[in-house]
Amino acid sequence: MRFPLFTRQPRWPALQIEVSSTCGANCAYCPRSALNHAWEERLLPLEQFRALTPAMARARHVHLQGWGEPLRHPDLEAMITLAAGQGCLVSTTTCGLGLSEARIEALIRAGLHIIALSVAGGEAAHDALRPATPHAAVLTALERIQRVRKRLGSMLPHVHLAWLATVSNADDVRLLPAMMQAYGIREATVSGISLAVSPAMERECFAALAPEHFAEAMHPMTALLDAAFEAGLSVQVRVPVPSGYGGMDTAPLRCPEPVNASPFITARGEVTSCILGCLPVHADGPENLEQHWYAGAPVPLPHSRFGLLADAPLDAIWESETYSSFRKEARAGRLPSHCDHCHMRQVRPLSGTLRPPGDSMTERLAFLRACRQA
Repeated sequence: MRFPLFTRQPRWPALQIEVSSTCGANCAYCPRSALNHAWEERLLPLEQFRALTPAMARARHVHLQGWGEPLRHPDLEAMITLAAGQGCLVSTTTCGLGLSEARIEALIRAGLHIIALSVAGGEAAHDALRPATPHAAVLTALERIQRVRKRLGSMLPHVHLAWLATVSNADDVRLLPAMMQAYGIREATVSGISLAVSPAMERECFAALAPEHFAEAMHPMTALLDAAFEAGLSVQVRVPVPSGYGGMDTAPLRCPEPVNASPFITARGEVTSCILGCLPVHADGPENLEQHWYAGAPVPLPHSRFGLLADAPLDAIWESETYSSFRKEARAGRLPSHCDHCHMRQVRPLSGTLRPPGDSMTERLAFLRACRQA
């Protein structure tokens, strides 16, 4: 008898594949909104995705999402089936529009393990930031997922909330535990803006705050983590921290993303190290649009491309001299110059004030199980 857990030797912890760079959400904080005149609308061809199946067989997790809306790809279910057939965990992130009950059932039958829905605060804040994808539509999608899973007797897909916190809506995170409990959601991640597409969006980035104002903005986050702990919910808070706060000036700015372990593949078939390193914009786009904001000034967008799948398979690109050198430097904490103005390097995980009691892992796990059953 073979045990896949022991015989399988993944090369990558995860592969993130952008199946679509098209989207109709027009979110205020998304690069697509600011760079709309230079944006490339693409769908990753199914045959190019199929060519990645040997790589997927070497990955623990395949996440089908990038700068666009995955549900816009007509072959998304076929892609999920192909990826799940390689023995890896398959997930996607969506705004929720287009999640009819029929589509949800198709995703379940295709083998989707995790579906994350994007939320940008409470109703007023969300609708201001994401006018084309109203908060009510997200709640409707959550209700439909519950109904379809119950009808099919399926525990999958697990639902995850991807909550965007800004300076203006920071207090809204207090609403998250109740929302999770209302829809049977056990996991959520709270993140902040890491790529500011305009001066207004930079002001909404926590990294732009003075240290004393940042500490005040984190009070609701700490309250959220404590409330989640007491309710037995899994919530992570990862936001950019301003320079000068808690030793940030002396701490090495290591990227929290797995840039030296997992590649990102664009809808154009480009291989890069992270989602921020290869935005789908035309090379000859207007120069004044190809920028983002950092420390109150416009800076060039990052560009980090290691190869095209049309020219070489992923393994060959991964082992290329350029990519190998980048990974070696990243492991040592040395990032290229195009990472100098990235707020992602300032992201730090936040902890609540509550901790599981007990000295042993067994005691802590028993306590957490009791919380979940309460």
